[in-house]
Amino acid sequence: MTLKFVLGKAQNDHQKIMLHDLKQAQEKQPDTKFIWLVPNHLKFEMEVKVLQSLQTETSVFASNQVQVFSFSRLLWYFLRTHSIYQSPQLTPTLQTMILAQIVREKATDLQLYAGEEQQFGFITILQAQINDLQNQEINVEDLAGWQKEVPLRGDLPLKLVDLQIIYQAYLARIKHQFSDQQALYQNLQDFLKKDPQQAQIQYFISGFSQFTMQEQNLIKTLIQHSAGVEIALQLDPQVTSAESDFFWQRPLRTYTRLRQFAQQAQIPYRTINAPDFRVQKDLVELENFWIKHQTQFQELSPTSLTDPSAIQVWTCPTPQQEIIAVTTYIRQLVATQDYRYRDFLVLARNLGPYQEFLDPYLQNQKISYFIDLQHSMKDHAFKDLLDSLFLLVQNQLQYQDIMRFLRTELVRPEGWDRTTYRQTVDQLDNYILAHALRKSDWLSPKDFASEKAHPREVQKWQQLNQLKQLIQKTYQAITKIMQNNLKGEEACGKLYQLLADLQVFKILKEWEQEAVQVGNLALSQQPEQIVNTFVRLLEEYVQIVGDQPFQANEFQIMLDNGFENAQYSTIPAVLDAIQVSELGMVQNQNHKITIIIGANSTEMPHLNEKNSLLSDDDLKSLQALEPDLQLPASQQELNQAEPYLHDLAFLSSSQRLIFSYAANDAQGENQISPYVQVLQEHFNLPTQFPSSLANNAETEVLATVASPSITTNHLVQIYRQAQDQKQTPPATWQALRELVWQQDPEKFHLTKIWASLTDQNLPESLQPALARQLYGDQLVVSISQLETFYQNPYEYFLRYGLHLHPRTELKITPANRGTFFHSVLDLTFKSLQEKKLSLHDLTAPQLRQLANQLIYQLLDQRAFSMFTSDEEFARRRLTQTVQRALEAIRQQAQAADFYPFKTEVAFGQVGAIHNLEPLEYPINQKQSVVVRGRIDRIDRLTQHPENYFVVDYKSSAHDFQFNRVYAGVDLQMLTYLASLAHDNSLFETPAQPLGGFYFYLQDPTVNFEDLKGQLANYLEFLFKKYRYKGLLVDDGTTGELLEPDLSGQNSAIFQLNKNHKPTSQKVVTSQQLQEMLQYNQELIIQAAQRILQGDLALSPVRLDQQTTALTYSDYRPIMRFDAMLPENNYRLIPKMNRKEFFQHLDSKEDQ
Repeated sequence: MTLKFVLGKAQNDHQKIMLHDLKQAQEKQPDTKFIWLVPNHLKFEMEVKVLQSLQTETSVFASNQVQVFSFSRLLWYFLRTHSIYQSPQLTPTLQTMILAQIVREKATDLQLYAGEEQQFGFITILQAQINDLQNQEINVEDLAGWQKEVPLRGDLPLKLVDLQIIYQAYLARIKHQFSDQQALYQNLQDFLKKDPQQAQIQYFISGFSQFTMQEQNLIKTLIQHSAGVEIALQLDPQVTSAESDFFWQRPLRTYTRLRQFAQQAQIPYRTINAPDFRVQKDLVELENFWIKHQTQFQELSPTSLTDPSAIQVWTCPTPQQEIIAVTTYIRQLVATQDYRYRDFLVLARNLGPYQEFLDPYLQNQKISYFIDLQHSMKDHAFKDLLDSLFLLVQNQLQYQDIMRFLRTELVRPEGWDRTTYRQTVDQLDNYILAHALRKSDWLSPKDFASEKAHPREVQKWQQLNQLKQLIQKTYQAITKIMQNNLKGEEACGKLYQLLADLQVFKILKEWEQEAVQVGNLALSQQPEQIVNTFVRLLEEYVQIVGDQPFQANEFQIMLDNGFENAQYSTIPAVLDAIQVSELGMVQNQNHKITIIIGANSTEMPHLNEKNSLLSDDDLKSLQALEPDLQLPASQQELNQAEPYLHDLAFLSSSQRLIFSYAANDAQGENQISPYVQVLQEHFNLPTQFPSSLANNAETEVLATVASPSITTNHLVQIYRQAQDQKQTPPATWQALRELVWQQDPEKFHLTKIWASLTDQNLPESLQPALARQLYGDQLVVSISQLETFYQNPYEYFLRYGLHLHPRTELKITPANRGTFFHSVLDLTFKSLQEKKLSLHDLTAPQLRQLANQLIYQLLDQRAFSMFTSDEEFARRRLTQTVQRALEAIRQQAQAADFYPFKTEVAFGQVGAIHNLEPLEYPINQKQSVVVRGRIDRIDRLTQHPENYFVVDYKSSAHDFQFNRVYAGVDLQMLTYLASLAHDNSLFETPAQPLGGFYFYLQDPTVNFEDLKGQLANYLEFLFKKYRYKGLLVDDGTTGELLEPDLSGQNSAIFQLNKNHKPTSQKVVTSQQLQEMLQYNQELIIQAAQRILQGDLALSPVRLDQQTTALTYSDYRPIMRFDAMLPENNYRLIPKMNRKEFFQHLDSKEDQ
């Protein structure tokens, strides 16, 4: 019954003394057993170290004489045959279910937390709070006493009342039913007090800076009843006051409490200082300075290192380059010096920013590694499958839930391989989007089918329908579980059987075997662990619910909590592996080099946030009532411990300490950690740039050599820089390239990486013969297709050459809105003509009634099924927009001298009504281009039917622009006029165009300021919003022909002033129109020539400052256009008025 403290800073070798004491005790007391207690994650490495230390050439000992345990393993070791270990264990999941039940049952008694169990995360916070109370052995009576003593201000009294109610009910619920941590610790203490063998057991404890109250009380029992206890603490022996020194607060508080206990119990104790250093001299100096800096707050004179490599500061441009630099450094030291992978420890205060690419880079560098972090099971595909099962019913077979269910790949039909399954799921995904499937479609006995299915697609449709049946059967099965008032146990049984029927467990077993085959030990263990966890959760749920009705919501919450708290148990796949961990964890001291990544001002120091029911202020108030009581750590205390935790990390290895940070990351620019900056300034540490390739010295170049693929990436950067500067790469890099190319280029993808030096993002033109095979000798196009070509030839090739299209989705788009508007207007005007009605004679209600009938007829058609009743708002807006447009046209026709003559007039469309001859132009003796299209509307003048104008509907503001016509990106209007000039058969007598205008289909609004106080004029302002814009053909009389009676004011319909003169500059004479039509024909022929010659240049136009041909393109991922690349450039359309346009035409003719 003795107590011994081994004290010393992190620089001192505590373990050397303890191992020496263990060896001596073993030799003097051969019958004594020894137990060494360490944190759980250090157990394996500590066991290896103890065994290595004790095994010598001349001595052999029984391995069971020395045991290395964690506290949890110690509980099991002594109580494994005890009845408490045979009773059900209180797992975190059981605990959350019990607490949720208590909060529901005690709702009427609770003052703050009633109903909070429904809030996401509350039960988890409550669980942590209850555990804190238990760990510190705070009982219900303590809470009751505090509730009476705390001031009656704030919400602390109410919190204590509610916690007392919940805590008391919780303890009563688990008593005699479950074994929890508190019961286990208490039982162990009771056992140890009565166990006579304890007098023959000696305990060594290391790796801890503090203990919970439960652990402390257990240690006190060991001190009283065992042969002896030896405890190592990383604590400066000269420090005496924890209150005045926050740096040493954790270990000093532990030391003080245990020492005082020994004094009060009159147990002999002694304290020795670890005299020897376990780290090299510069690291000793670092710790001494760090402690003084944190405790004395005085400026110390700068100094320099004895060994410049002992402490280093690195910075890299990005986190990815930082990991490359770190892994390259490790790879080189292992290859060239006497280092093993296990000598390296890589730490980060927060590994989160690195997790995405840490594994790939380590694997690429062929480095053995072990990431010492706990990984939750909540992100496994199996958990996703369980979530999606219930969502199928709760959300009534929504698209997202169905695809989530299928994408888990855990429900593959019998006999399907993975490739077939993935292809079929992709096809089903497209089918769902194209048809906007609903619950009724999924549950219908009718199979999915295509009206245009090819006989060769029979198997595809069979497979799609197999998936439909899978969804249907799964939905029906899970519905029975959720809605049939089953008891909890019965529902769990049916759920398990459903998963078995879906082959889920079989597929998980396949995943396990695949991971084994590729040598991924950690991954191979996951399927079995997650199934075991699921089974345990089912058993625990049945244990709590019993014969009560199954509640799906409660069950899902249980699954969420269960899988979130469940963690994979992982062990290193090999002994010789670098260890990657987080800085806040205690580390073994057998490493030689520590590299701390992410050493920036955001993460070092880390700002701890503790989400607890009792706030820091609450804990301060309670501590004032009970100064000697050990309360849960506050957020402030956690933050005050940061310097101490960093001290342990700085001295975690014996030879070198390297700090590294990325200058930039996804959040922006980073600054160096203030902790590192202080060390850098004191020790005059230079900032190193290990990822820099600027130095061409041989040693510097060799320092960048990594795996073949990473080294080739470095080479590409150097060679590209030389290309840009038109220089020869340095000789050292050329020599390195020769060495790298001695590897197998294909094996390491070196050829592909090297090709990036010469590759350009430029498509190669098609050979004319291939273009002919693709398009034929007669190019049949619409004018909008040719506009696409002039906007970007490569997009024309993708869309109309390869016929690539984004997958069809049954949703409201600008395209189907436009189709709907066109159809309503077309049907309305055709209906009026059939009924021999005129817009001049119709009233507004009559026109609205007629249009409404046609609108409802259209909405019932399959083509407009996207405008369903679910889209009521969109339907109303569409109807309102088209009704207002029709009313505007009615008023225009009554105010001016024109009427809609023909609508949706096709040219070059075989079988269409009013079909005009196509525009066909020869390209050469063998090839020609045929242009077809559809004119939205042709209006004739009532008094002068020999005159007409073309109307093109637009869903956005549009006007005629000469520069866009010249560039070929706006050919529609001129082509419509050309088609009517080419085939005048619609008119009884020769007819002349007065222009081509755009009609903006809109639901206009008026700015209040525009009314200038004349509110009654708002309808007039709205009417003017529908004014026609476009190209006017005027030989002097067009204004009077269009709108004879202007009543002394500017036209509200056309761009005419009160004198019938055009107010727009978009005016040409009949002769100029002919020149424009001739130029339009040249553009058509020129585009066709380029298309048939195989021109597919990636050359998008910039239409204005905000818009380019790529702004709304569906093909951007294919083009990968990047304006920063020298080969990728936008074509600019120069500004051009009417005069400049015709000057350009004249100059072309002169050429």
